[in-house]
Parts: sequence; structure tokens; C-alpha cells
Amino acid sequence: MILMAEAAWKAIDDCDRRMKSYRSTLDAGGDPHEIGRWMAGSRAERMKADGRIATITRRQETTEREMVPQLSNAIGVLERADTATRNDLYNKLGLYLVYHPSERKVVVEARPNMYQSVCPRGDLNPHALNGH
Repeated sequence: MILMAEAAWKAIDDCDRRMKSYRSTLDAGGDPHEIGRWMAGSRAERMKADGRIATITRRQETTEREMVPQLSNAIGVLERADTATRNDLYNKLGLYLVYHPSERKVVVEARPNMYQSVCPRGDLNPHALNGH
């Protein structure tokens, strides 16, 4: 798939290079009708390459429907993992677990890394005043 994407990007670059050349030829007094046909052909070729890139990108994106079975497979991996590996994975996922043995309960807090840990509004955030 990477080679297909590289070929599509190369085709796009080639089309862009030719379009610049056609514009220069037109500016130099070339036949507008002939150059117009060349440009239309290059535009069509570029649109096909753009379509190939979009198709490749869509294939690479994991949909929610595809993700659920992958996550359920991860449960088995976590069950077999040693404590240090499991802890490292939880940290990377932004999960914080506290076990309360007397209650036989685990409290889980999620702090995904994609979110800021500090409110950019600072003291204007009412939760900041309450220590949340």
C-alpha cells in the first residue's frame, strides 16, 4: 500500500510540474487550444491520483466497527502480560487504576493524553477553584 501511495504522490508531483510547464508555454505564445487539451489531461490524471490517495487513506483509518474486535483481543494480551508491561500500557493509554483490597474494587480514572491536563483559562475555570 505504501508503494501505491508513493506512486500516486509521484503522479501528482508530475502533473503539477507539467501544469507549470504548460503555463510557461502559454505565456510564451503557445496555442491556447492545444495547451488547454494538455492541461485538461493533466488535471484528469491528477484527480485520479488524488482519488487513489483518498482511497488509500480511507483504508488505513480504523473504523469503530473494526476497532471493537481488536480491543477485545487486547483483553487476552493484558491477562497474560506481566505487571510492569500492563502498567506501562495503562500509562500510555492514560488509565490510572487504584485497587482497594478491603472493598475488592478497582477505581479507574481515564486521562487520555490527547487532552490538556491544565485548563487554558486558568482561574477562570470554576473547577480550578474547587481543586478539580
